[in-house]
Amino acid sequence: MTMGLEPMNPADWMEIDSLYEEEMQLRREILEDKRHLVIACQPCVSCIHCFLQLANSYTCCKHACQCICFA
Repeated sequence: MTMGLEPMNPADWMEIDSLYEEEMQLRREILEDKRHLVIACQPCVSCIHCFLQLANSYTCCKHACQCICFA
């Protein structure tokens, strides 16, 4: 069995759908009104590192900006 696979452009990994603005508004309201319930974890250096790498990669791909690399 063979498969025809090709690499996907990282800029296309995440698609913004028609509900994006509505969902972001709901998230802002929840963070504003119930932040103490939503943000309830201890900072973890390795988690922060992974998040920054992902955010940096996604932002650079989508906006073709010069970015800081978090190594």
